[in-house]
Amino acid sequence: MPPAVIVAGRIKQLAVKPIFLSKEYLLRTLDPEKTAWLYDQFKSLPEKNYRNRDFTPHGLLRGLLYRQSTARPQTTAIYTTVMRYAWTILALLLLWLVYLRTGLTGAAFSSGAVTMGLFLSTLWSFQVVHGTLYHWLGMAVALFLAARACGAGVMTKSRFRLPLLDTELLFALWAMAGCLLMTRPQPLAVHAGFVAGSGFLLGYQFPLINNRSGVSIYASQAMGAAVTALIFGIILIPAWGIPNAFLAIVAMQLITLPFWLKQ
Repeated sequence: MPPAVIVAGRIKQLAVKPIFLSKEYLLRTLDPEKTAWLYDQFKSLPEKNYRNRDFTPHGLLRGLLYRQSTARPQTTAIYTTVMRYAWTILALLLLWLVYLRTGLTGAAFSSGAVTMGLFLSTLWSFQVVHGTLYHWLGMAVALFLAARACGAGVMTKSRFRLPLLDTELLFALWAMAGCLLMTRPQPLAVHAGFVAGSGFLLGYQFPLINNRSGVSIYASQAMGAAVTALIFGIILIPAWGIPNAFLAIVAMQLITLPFWLKQ
């Protein structure tokens, strides 16, 4: 970051006068003595304590609670309680998947839920590593949807088609790969590849499930994605962090495997 004096000079040149980010605030907050003291504190710590906890975004969670308390203080206690019992929410979701696993509807719900969980967790991982998700979000969504369409096209037009059980196993392996890759700093290409791979698998599997069911089960897949977007995006990822979110995704995928192994 440039020195505070330079930043303050740039702010002074703005056509619109800032309300909160003033020159005095910057000079006080970024005082060289304060920053030097902070660096000295870090250097005094044992090397084993140098740990990147960004993949477990406790600061983000506290920030969410703070902003919520300023807007609607009465809802902060509710949100905190929901965070505290997030394991219960996941357990209910897994029980619901157990209830649905006796049919193709459960497989569609699971694939939609798992893919949306992978997509959201990858986006959070990208933001942690690169800090520029705002600029890339549209591209990420477009890449996911294009890869999904490509997967469906490959499955319907290719002579070689994987059995449905194999696609379920691929989903499980892909989620496990996410546990290893997306919980560590990776280049942009790896994040893009994982987004594309998740969309491709979802698009490839959907025609297989739909053909076997005899009826359209797109609604079940969409509902799985919607439920996961709500639970993971608002509760589980902020409360648990990205590594534990990926473990939950693996659990959701593995819970439907016994049904396919019996087929």
